[in-house]
Amino acid sequence: MDNALSGDIVQVAAGIYVPSEGTGEVFPIEMKSGVMLRGAGMYDTVLDAQADEENERIVVLFDDVTGAVINGFTMTGGYTIDYGGILIQGEACEATITNCVIEDNISILGPAGIGIANGAEAIILDNIIFNNTGIGIGFSGATGSVLNNTVAQNTREGIRFFNSSVTIKGNVIKENQGNGGIYEGENSNFLISGNVIQDNYGGGITVQPGEGFSVNSASIIRNNLITGNARPYGGSGIYCNYSASPAIVNNTLSGNIDGSSAIACEHNSDPIIRNNIIVNSVIDDTDGLGILAVSVDGSEPDVSYNDVWNNQGGDYEGCTGGTGAISADP
Repeated sequence: MDNALSGDIVQVAAGIYVPSEGTGEVFPIEMKSGVMLRGAGMYDTVLDAQADEENERIVVLFDDVTGAVINGFTMTGGYTIDYGGILIQGEACEATITNCVIEDNISILGPAGIGIANGAEAIILDNIIFNNTGIGIGFSGATGSVLNNTVAQNTREGIRFFNSSVTIKGNVIKENQGNGGIYEGENSNFLISGNVIQDNYGGGITVQPGEGFSVNSASIIRNNLITGNARPYGGSGIYCNYSASPAIVNNTLSGNIDGSSAIACEHNSDPIIRNNIIVNSVIDDTDGLGILAVSVDGSEPDVSYNDVWNNQGGDYEGCTGGTGAISADP
């Protein structure tokens, strides 16, 4: 990378590259503007930072670079307090990560797989972000698109974003923990579309901007399959809390468990909930609502044209089905 110029492709042969014996790679690998770093394949070329508490380092750094691309690697072994595998940062930064595996990285506080921060913009395309200790993908004051990835078995949220503008489309997001599959906070804008969000503990999608912030119907949750998610409170499929009022349209929510309902609206959250299929919600094998609106704290969702059926505790509480509601086996 030291001699690469903008427009160059740096081809890396198959192998395992580590900082200790053998190749003696220096980590983090620092990307350069306009340069593509290309491996021999996502499983064949491995960048292993071999970091630990005494030797903290991430794997790859994009620091205020433009047009930089990394393609065809496994990136593993990163460990720091705030980040793990990859950090993309800086107001001028534009980065693409594609056809990579990001696994077994550790962050104590933040994104363990990929972190995008401080005004950066990222495209995250066709990757596997798997089994990281911490958040899978995290945005903070950044923008980007997360497209056609598998984000699975991370010990905190699969995707988490604050004060950011994010498109999350066509991904499989499953078996993550913390606050579950996707978590939004602090005044973000988003499109969450066409994903499979499955078997996350901590819920499927949480929209929780917090007191003093808000999310409105310009942010959209649509055409997702949200199934088998669990959380100890709130909506196990979609949870809107603290002035969270996105548009929730054309989704299928099925078999979400343990929370109060498939969709819950609390603390002045007024989402549009339209044209969804919401079925088979269960709490403790006995209860589980379809849609819950906690009206005592000012939540008044706009509900219409949904099929809400066979939810163990009933289909609605704190709101009605509105225009065009049905309750039938889909």
